[in-house]
Amino acid sequence: MRPVLFNDEAEKSVLGACLIDRDAALTAVSLLKEHMFYNPKHRCIFATVCALVQAADRPVDMTTVGAQLGKSLKVAGGYSYLTELCNFVPTAANIQSYAATVR
Repeated sequence: MRPVLFNDEAEKSVLGACLIDRDAALTAVSLLKEHMFYNPKHRCIFATVCALVQAADRPVDMTTVGAQLGKSLKVAGGYSYLTELCNFVPTAANIQSYAATVR
């Protein structure tokens, strides 16, 4: 059996970039699919980012993602985890590199 390869830091960086920059969210959604995230919390958050991006008039940020998560917010780590993701990523400018690592 092959070991599962994943990079938790890259997953966090993708999500953090999405939460601080809508253009980064657009890029991430075009490059990645929900199943590409290993961490279940990250899969849940990314699915929510995708839903907000598809609703073209909705902003993508910590507040809108948290509200959209609704009852799943607790499972995804709560607002404290969303804040952690925003603070984790140094810049959204590197979204393509982060996405390539997750992919």
